[in-house]
Order: sequence, then C-alpha cells, then structure tokens
Amino acid sequence: MLNPLKKSERHESRHKYKVVYPTPSIQKKLEKTLKKIPANDQEALMDCIEALAWNPRPHDSIKIDPGISISNMIAEYRIRVGDYRILYDIEDSRKTVYVMAIRKRNEATYR
Repeated sequence: MLNPLKKSERHESRHKYKVVYPTPSIQKKLEKTLKKIPANDQEALMDCIEALAWNPRPHDSIKIDPGISISNMIAEYRIRVGDYRILYDIEDSRKTVYVMAIRKRNEATYR
C-alpha cells in the first residue's frame, strides 16, 4: 500500500516531529493521488515526507502567504519534489507536521 507515513509512524519516537494526515478524507485523497504518480516520483515524495519528521522547515521549503485552504485547514508550507509540490502545515506546540496535499505543479497548484 502506498502510505508515505508508514515508515515515519514505525519510528515515530526517534523523530523530532510526528508526520500525520489531518483527516481520514485527506489521507484517502493523498493515497489515491500517489497511486497515479510514477513509481520513481512516489519514492521521492515519500522520502521527502518522511524527512519532514526530522526537519519540518528544510532550506528548500517555502512559507505560503497567504496559506492555501484545504478541507477547512490551511497549508502554510510547500516543498518542491520534482514536478510535484507537497503542501503541509506545522504545529510546533504539538511537534506535528500535517501533510495536506500532493499536487503536480501547474496553474491550479496554489488555488
């Protein structure tokens, strides 16, 4: 199964941050999106998502201003992985990264 959080969840205690989906519907949508992405890109995306547990603000992440509304939540960060963007938010008080969307870069990515 294409679950980018599976590795992170297994070794959660070793990470600084917990990487999660904010809702079951977002999880389902992300898993469906991943199935449509070529295997090499899937692996790169999953590695990047797992790396967010160690450093939720890597040097190549960008703070989105204003944030993007996704299912009544706001994605305030994005990171580029090839032609794809991972949209996410960080809650420092809970040491949690919420992965909200994976989108192929095009004109609608940031709407």
